[in-house]
Parts: sequence; structure tokens; C-alpha cells
Amino acid sequence: MNDETIFGSHRGEGGLSDAQFALLQELIFARGPAGVEEEVAVICRRELGKVCDSVWDDATGNVIGLIKAGPRGEGASARPPVIVMAHMDEIALIVKRVYGEGQLRVIKLGGLRPMSFGQVPVDIMGDHGIVPGVLAIGSLHVTKETASLTNTGHVEGDLDWSDMFITTRLSNEQLRERGVHAGSRVVVGPYARRLFCFEDCIAGHFMDDRALLLVGFEAMAALKAARESLARDVYFVCTVKEEVNNAGAHFAAKALAPEEVVALEVGPIAAEYDTKLNHHPIVLYGDMKGFYSKSLADRLKAAAEAEGLQPQLALFENFASDGSAVHSMGNTGRAGTLCIPTQNTHGFEIIHRDAIPACARTLTRYLLS
Repeated sequence: MNDETIFGSHRGEGGLSDAQFALLQELIFARGPAGVEEEVAVICRRELGKVCDSVWDDATGNVIGLIKAGPRGEGASARPPVIVMAHMDEIALIVKRVYGEGQLRVIKLGGLRPMSFGQVPVDIMGDHGIVPGVLAIGSLHVTKETASLTNTGHVEGDLDWSDMFITTRLSNEQLRERGVHAGSRVVVGPYARRLFCFEDCIAGHFMDDRALLLVGFEAMAALKAARESLARDVYFVCTVKEEVNNAGAHFAAKALAPEEVVALEVGPIAAEYDTKLNHHPIVLYGDMKGFYSKSLADRLKAAAEAEGLQPQLALFENFASDGSAVHSMGNTGRAGTLCIPTQNTHGFEIIHRDAIPACARTLTRYLLS
């Protein structure tokens, strides 16, 4: 009896194929902190190269794939293009300083809380390779003599990054030799990157936004097969730095001058948003950066309904995306965001096993409309 028999499977009636699941796991194993997304970019170039007319990197590090409209891929000169965006970067940490003997102080790189990862093995991305370490808060069995631990309220879970440190068991000189310094990125190690299937769900770190990269790959493959029905050119932009400043999205939108931008994201499950953990995609009408284009959101809704789905319509007050970022700066005419319903956002994220194919079908239908 294997784990799949005991807990669950990625397959299901409308779930992932074995090849799709393996690709999702590969994407999640790839390290991709903001500004150092190259491991993820390698996979994106490979997958887009299978289906796109052209693939390239821009100056910020975005990976871009283009499918041209028309039966022979001659392109659609009469209509501006549409951009689909999913980001390559993940929430992570960045070294603030080396201190003590072989210990690192870190701060968050993106919307990360100490409780999101817990005390886990980490990979420190030194200039000359990966250095292993452990994210820690120190021993709990202490008294007031250990003031740094007893005065922070960490026993009640009130942790801040100033309470956390990374231990490496190396000397400061050894860390310097390995290129570990202020600005070095730190990510969760492979030990904590394995996907976990249970009942009708798949769970793992960094579904945000690796699951949505897979959605984009599937939609682009479907567009290639239906090219004769495509009325405008479609760019799929795998963006950098979404978790920190949306720099990749802003650069791509300015360079490509799209008529519309659709961002692909995880969508939080919460009673206040009336969102539920199932395979029906979430269509956003607004977030903390402003309101999306209603006409575009309505067409995403119609696309989901045409695929036999029941789209969840939402307005997220504590949320932002590449789509709302570029729209708020006037870098596209219209913008929208399509989400996979996700529990535990920015933690060990949980999605329904049928959600990726359902989202890909919705996106494909919208792009062909």
C-alpha cells in the first residue's frame, strides 16, 4: 500500500495527469526567490519552447513566450496583443548580516511570516553554491536569563523576523569563502518542497505561483492546437519580482503595449470573500490596488461558465497581483485576474486536484473568445 492509496491522488475525474503532476513538482523543487529566479526560468523556457512561436528573456529576467494568431501564425496586426502573466518568484528570505559564529539574521523577501515556514532546513544561495542551514528560534526550555527568547512572546506565537535566525555550523570565514553575505537569498530546502496529496487536494509550498505557471503552459499548448481560431497574438510572460515590487510585470507591459493583461494567481479561501476550496476558478473584480476592468472580468466569468464551471466572484481587500499593479500604473488598457482557490496562502498551500485543469480551460476559452 502506497501513500496515494492511503491519503489521496492527484488524478481524479478532472485532475492532473502524471506528467503534469511531475512538472508541478519540478517547478516547486526549483528555487526562485525574487531577483534570483533562474532555476524556474530554465523550466519555463523549456516548456514554452515546445509550443510557442518564439521564446526569449527580456532585460529584467522575464521569460516570454509568443503565439501568433492566424492559421499560419502570421500574427494579428489589426488588434493589440493580450498578455497573460504568472510569476516565477516565491516568498523567501534575504540575509541582513552574518553575526555570532556562523549565524545569519534575515528579513522577509515578500509577504512572509515566521509561521509560514516554521523551523525548517533552508538553502542559503551563496555566490559559489548552496549552503545548508536551519531556520530557528532557539531552544524553548529556557528562563528569563535568556531574555532574547522569553521577552518576545514567541511561546504564544507572536513571532517577528528579529526573533529568528539561521544556524549554519560554519565559521564566519567559511561563510565569506562560500559567498554568503548581506543580500544572499535564503529559501526553503528540498526537504519541505515535496507535494502532498490527500483526499481530493494537493498541498505544497509555492503553489503561488508555480501552479499558475502550469496553467499558463497548458493554455498556450491549447492555443497552438487551435491557432486558426485565435484572433490576436498572445504573450505568456513568466514574471520576476512579483512578490516584492512587480518590476517584471511593469517592464513587460511597457515594452509589449498590450490591450489587456490577465494575471494568474492563487486566491485566498476566506468567509469574508465567500470563496471555497474547490476546482471552480475565482474571478476577481478588485483588490487593494484598485478595481479590475469589469468588461474583462465579465468575460472571464463567461468563459468559466462556458466550460461548465461555477466561477467564484470576489473582491480581495488584502491582496494584489501583477495585473492590478500594471493597471494601476496605466500600463495596460484593461486588466483582470483569474485565480485558483487556495487555502493557507503563503504557507503550505492547498488546492483542489482539479483546479489547475479547470483554470487552464477557462483561460483558453477566454483567449479564444
